[in-house]
Amino acid sequence: MKVENIMTREVITCSPHDSVLTVAKQMKEHGIGALPVVAKQEVQGIITDRDIIIRCVATREDPTESHVSDCMTRNPVSCTPETDEFAASEIMAQNQVRRLPVLRNRQLMGIISLGDLARQHNNAYETGEALQEIADPSPLH
Repeated sequence: MKVENIMTREVITCSPHDSVLTVAKQMKEHGIGALPVVAKQEVQGIITDRDIIIRCVATREDPTESHVSDCMTRNPVSCTPETDEFAASEIMAQNQVRRLPVLRNRQLMGIISLGDLARQHNNAYETGEALQEIADPSPLH
């Protein structure tokens, strides 16, 4: 099945100029751990709850003064709407990420998460395998 059939289409995004505190509040409000960063209708990066902790809080930056552009991951790993779900799982495993922005010409079409893939299958073997590879920081092969 193609990613476009199971991705989340209604994606909450943020701007590179938003404060880290604003984005953290959005994540809490919506119960999500990552937001694509969009400027001029193109994805510039992604910011995760982990980015906020590691690149802002742990370095004692002020989240009210820090901007998303200061701690986001630039040029995130992504896929296209036509990507096969198993290929998306493999991309996540190889890059140790749990979410992929779904892009067409740098424009955000949706987002797919490991959870989306898991819900798609009754037999979650592939998803479990991908999660294990994401969680294991050692080289894959």
